[in-house]
Amino acid sequence: MSSVSASATRMSSSYRTPCTRLLLITTRNMGYAYHAGRRCNGVRTMASETTTAARAYARPPPVMRFFATCPPGLEPALARELAAECVGASNVKLARAGVSFESPRRNSNDEHPLATAYRAVLWSRTAVRVLNLLHDGPLVVPTRRGGPDAAYATAIEVPWEKYVGRGLSVDVRARVAKDAVDQGIDSSRFCALRTRDAVCDAVREATGERPPPPSRPDGGADVPLFIAVKHGRAQIYRDLVGNIPLNRRGYKGAGGAVATHEGTLNEGCAAGALMLAELDETLEAGNMRAVTMADPMCGAGTLAIEAALIACRIAPGLLRILHADKRYSLSHATSDDAVRDLESTLPIRNWPDHSRELFARVVADAVEAARPAPYCGDVRICCNDLDASALETTRRVARIAEVSDVLEFADMPSRARSWAPRRQADFVVVNPPWGKRVGLSLEAMAAQSRQGEEEEMAQIAEEEAWDDLRYFLRDSGAVIPGGDAWVLSGDPSLTASLRMKASRKIPISVAGVDSRFLRYNLRPPRR
Repeated sequence: MSSVSASATRMSSSYRTPCTRLLLITTRNMGYAYHAGRRCNGVRTMASETTTAARAYARPPPVMRFFATCPPGLEPALARELAAECVGASNVKLARAGVSFESPRRNSNDEHPLATAYRAVLWSRTAVRVLNLLHDGPLVVPTRRGGPDAAYATAIEVPWEKYVGRGLSVDVRARVAKDAVDQGIDSSRFCALRTRDAVCDAVREATGERPPPPSRPDGGADVPLFIAVKHGRAQIYRDLVGNIPLNRRGYKGAGGAVATHEGTLNEGCAAGALMLAELDETLEAGNMRAVTMADPMCGAGTLAIEAALIACRIAPGLLRILHADKRYSLSHATSDDAVRDLESTLPIRNWPDHSRELFARVVADAVEAARPAPYCGDVRICCNDLDASALETTRRVARIAEVSDVLEFADMPSRARSWAPRRQADFVVVNPPWGKRVGLSLEAMAAQSRQGEEEEMAQIAEEEAWDDLRYFLRDSGAVIPGGDAWVLSGDPSLTASLRMKASRKIPISVAGVDSRFLRYNLRPPRR
């Protein structure tokens, strides 16, 4: 292989011309030697770099690098689930608002490294996106005035014919640090535009066709890309998730289940809070002992549903099929139609290196690992709310997510101080009303602020709700002595009204609001 590469290098040196790309592929003994000599408007490319990148075109790399994004504060929970056996990622490292990881080196089954990404998409409860790193290196600075900008010159170095097939659409998002101005990149929009130009030029040169505009049903592209520029370096990723982030499970939007509760808690934040509190281990212990969780103010049931999904060991990615407007039971999720519809919610479907057979096998493994009721053991998640429509919403969502057998609901809507679950709870997890309704649009919040009387009434209702919660936790006897209460709050003044000292405070960003997930050790009720 070394002699072939050397001869390719000698040949390419005499054929380099501006804006010309020479591709020489030599086949020997069922292997491939690849060399690409490029020189575009004064941007020089080292032959060794292009040879190394091109050799990867012959077969999938033994290791792929990824980055999973998440809300700030949930990084430890995301790292723990990526390192778990169900995903099997290696070299997991925490970063800001995300976690980097790699696919393990090839095992005896010679598994494709994308299998790790498939499992991360299906099993991650806290991730928002899973990105595959394609390029990580310094910005390519033009060698002469009038040459291409740094964004174009850097992106053109990636062998795009490996990742973008004929007829596939491309879209680029960018995040640019302030110091990128020194390299001539003054905005994220400009960086995204020039990166897309480089991708389209490279694909047109390799295939003869320019990538078409995005035309997927969800409005996304076949190959969504992301570029981050900071401290003179550029990282280019392709997005495995697309327009529908992982924290949108699908059970809320199915049939308009939460149309009347637009301020509901984000599913990923709810699951991440449970995992940071290590309640996932308690919920999964239901096959060894009775476990009871209580939520006296369940709202649209996000915390309760996510707790039930953990207890039943249902991979949240399987619920993405609800975005395809199809209803498949968990037992039918491995059918060809179900796998095809699940693929349709992800941009990977038409990727050149995507393996549908491997994806179907990963889906089948996830379905086999599930243990819905009654196989999850003696787990009960008790729900109550003052709003009858909220309880009905939680019931409907539980049926859609196939966890209704794990949930128990109050006989009738009631205040927290007057509700008692059918059996004493081992722990309480609750997101009482506080400050801004989570997830409201700026327009909706502005409309609320204009209605002074309603805002004042809402504040009084919040204070009453926290008073009820204090009574429920301290005096009702609904929780076993020595149990724990976990309270999510973004308003310290309301939290102080509990008149209890938190034994643990976990910072979480909820819809951009700096919040805390607070743990209280409950004592026996006062006499």
